[in-house]
Amino acid sequence: LIDAKTGKEYTYADIANIALNLSGIIKPKPKKVLFHLENSVLLASLYFWGLFNNIKIFPLSPKTTVGDVKKVASGYGIDLIISNNPELGLKIEEFPLERSQKMENLPKVDIYEPLFFFLTSGSTGESKCVVHSFVDFYKNARRFIDFHGLTFENRFFVLLEMTYMAGFYNTFLLPFFLGGSTVINEAFKPTHLFNFWKPIFDYKVNTLWLVPTVIKLLNSLDRSFYI
Repeated sequence: LIDAKTGKEYTYADIANIALNLSGIIKPKPKKVLFHLENSVLLASLYFWGLFNNIKIFPLSPKTTVGDVKKVASGYGIDLIISNNPELGLKIEEFPLERSQKMENLPKVDIYEPLFFFLTSGSTGESKCVVHSFVDFYKNARRFIDFHGLTFENRFFVLLEMTYMAGFYNTFLLPFFLGGSTVINEAFKPTHLFNFWKPIFDYKVNTLWLVPTVIKLLNSLDRSFYI
């Protein structure tokens, strides 16, 4: 992983190490945790912390209001909320990116256990919960990788919220299955159009996963000298 804000790079071992350290920091271990967080290397590590500890993860957009977060937490019996908002629970600043564990401590993971609970946007009605296990993502990723001929040389760019399915799986988890890399940037906003290509060129990104809205905005507004 590469942090677009700082330029700092993290290996696979680093991320596993941070996740293991989080196991010692976040106590008691919750059964269900809600992430209400901006894109970051720490959020990426928290996903693996949940996976390593068999914790059910409920990601919510950081744009979700305090009231709606509490409603979801109550409705799904959430034990712990980790948020940038101090009104909601543990603040992300409380968790340092420490790397001190030995890799032989890496736990075994139940890849068939339903652990990822993504809420839909609710654009067609009431928001629904879509449940996945780790193996769901892995099987889908293998088919996608084989079909498109992707390799460890592919470097992705995270520009969608990592608390939504597309930002979590398409541009964060998929590169892990590749043995590739990804650059974590803050979630896309219209002001990024004025400097959209700079981090992509700076960090030598060669694979983009864009949504139609972003493509439309780029086609109509982008005036970058990079292209």
